[in-house]
Amino acid sequence: MSDYAQAVYRFYQNNLKNSNLDRTTLIGDCPFCREKGLDGSRRLVVIINPDGFFHGFFRCLNRCVPGGFPLWFTTLAKVDPEKTPGFDPDREYSLRQTDYPVQSINQEVKNFQDNMTEVIIDEFKQSTVTEPLLKDMSIGYNGRYIVYPYFQEDGNCYTARCVNPDRPEDFFWHGDRAMTAETFQIFNVEEIQRCENGALIL
Repeated sequence: MSDYAQAVYRFYQNNLKNSNLDRTTLIGDCPFCREKGLDGSRRLVVIINPDGFFHGFFRCLNRCVPGGFPLWFTTLAKVDPEKTPGFDPDREYSLRQTDYPVQSINQEVKNFQDNMTEVIIDEFKQSTVTEPLLKDMSIGYNGRYIVYPYFQEDGNCYTARCVNPDRPEDFFWHGDRAMTAETFQIFNVEEIQRCENGALIL
């Protein structure tokens, strides 16, 4: 195991209570469930496989927070970044200098999620997209079109792409027209940020 891989393993061992390694999975108490008010099995799993792309990827079994790699864990747990494997104090993060609109469509996105039908959910399941994943990605339905919200780096949604489930070529943008420019058309951009120093399947 490389020095970095060892450091990742030790990082999680030091930050997870009641942890134990089961083959290539480190399992411990989730430090985030309690603050989210979740009961039951509050467990967090980490992939420990230095030969794989996802070494160091963590996920709460309750899905109380989005999963990711050590730098994202550090952000959530408010751990000292300098004690996090892969942290570079000299790195210059290129934050997008954007004046986001005052009004978001976050509440509309939640309403669209509530409109999801069993028929639409079953169609996604046939493509191996599960219902919990649909909820994680805030995908909804407006009665005629499937709604894909485009959350931005500030955590808010200002536009959503509405696609006809039977005719993918039939779509339109809902929300702030200024935010439909190509530079903002990265779906699930927050997930990309959570996978820093890790791997992401596109």
